[in-house]
Amino acid sequence: MAPRSGESDQRRLKTVRSKTGRLSEAAKSEAAKLEGSSAKPRSFRPQPPLWLKLLLWTQRGSSLVTLLLGTALLVTYGWTVYIQQQWGREFDRLESLKKQERQLVSASEVLKNQMAEQAEKPTAGLLLPDPSNAIFLTPAPQRPSVKASPAPPKESAPNHPLGY
Repeated sequence: MAPRSGESDQRRLKTVRSKTGRLSEAAKSEAAKLEGSSAKPRSFRPQPPLWLKLLLWTQRGSSLVTLLLGTALLVTYGWTVYIQQQWGREFDRLESLKKQERQLVSASEVLKNQMAEQAEKPTAGLLLPDPSNAIFLTPAPQRPSVKASPAPPKESAPNHPLGY
């Protein structure tokens, strides 16, 4: 029986590896040919050094921090604009209330002035204060103090709600 071609290829590959310990570029290409299309070609990528990995992690971390700071900045800016708008509305309202207060004070003073002018007219029927027209009241006699009767004891409230 003749060995299959796949088995002889495997033997050749083993002998090439055993002689050099490593596969050269030519041996790698020959090994890829020998293994055929059924095997997937391996890519031999060297691992990046530790310092490069640390730099990549630092870049990712700083990108995340930058994103968070940008979001916080936008939120703070929006909040500031909103507060300024609220302050402007409330300031306008305050100014309106101050104006109304001034109008009410002036209307009150006008009414006082009109009442004073009407009181000064002789047809108003008002008299100037005169001590002879004053009414003096005598104080009421002192009453004896009454002792308060003790209030009936209150029923204690239940510790739990009675219902909803």
